[in-house]
Amino acid sequence: MLSPHWECRNKRNAFFRRLRRLSLSTQKKRLHRIPLGRKVVWATFCADDRNVNPFSRLPNDAGQIQDALGFPLESRDDDLFLFAYSAPSSVALLFPTIADAEWNDVFCPAPDDPKIEYGLTRPSREAPALACQPEVVHHDKVTCICLVTPITYLPAIMPSI
Repeated sequence: MLSPHWECRNKRNAFFRRLRRLSLSTQKKRLHRIPLGRKVVWATFCADDRNVNPFSRLPNDAGQIQDALGFPLESRDDDLFLFAYSAPSSVALLFPTIADAEWNDVFCPAPDDPKIEYGLTRPSREAPALACQPEVVHHDKVTCICLVTPITYLPAIMPSI
């Protein structure tokens, strides 16, 4: 028997798997009022060019992405839905703090340096496949209307051919 949490999660995953087959413009129309997260949104980007989709430079592997982005260890086997968006200029992009991270064993505070504009993730593996990635947080008022590429689904376990 599945708990209500799993049932809700399965419905949400099925919804996004169906949605990812649609064009970007259709996704934006259907999701234009849906926030990208709850309370605080964690985001990454390409430090050398913020107009580049950060996932285009990462491997197509859910586990490696989760490690590089410092996901909590207990969520590492989850499938990923990748949302690439551009936050409006009115949205303040802030350093993540321990208050944002709550209890996350792999959180690492940003260095105390006024020249630094963002935090860095901390992979949990002793020999991570990917380097630390830039990270910021922002409020949850940003919606899916800001998507710049279609939502991507990346299963935790890639099926073999």
